[in-house]
Amino acid sequence: MAIINCTPHTINIEVDSDRLSIKASGILPRIETISTPQGEIEGIPTVSVERGEIEGLPIPKKGDIFLVSAMVFWETNRLDVVAPDTGDTAIRENGHTVAVRNLLVHR
Repeated sequence: MAIINCTPHTINIEVDSDRLSIKASGILPRIETISTPQGEIEGIPTVSVERGEIEGLPIPKKGDIFLVSAMVFWETNRLDVVAPDTGDTAIRENGHTVAVRNLLVHR
């Protein structure tokens, strides 16, 4: 089994004081968005955004797990797609997540 990091940066996962670093693969799935102007607030333009299809997520391949952003994760129910759990268990330094302890999965 291979974990393919489909985010733009290295993901660090810490388990039992061991840290696994999964380097970015260069595959970057994104959610198509459609913005519609909605006016202004205090002179600042506003838009509404509609989410569309996932673009660039690889076709499932037996044994591969695709590590994606939370936004992409929540738009699919594929069992081969996971995301870093940046919730309460994440390891932070100076307000930035430096490692996670869990991966989000669909069941």
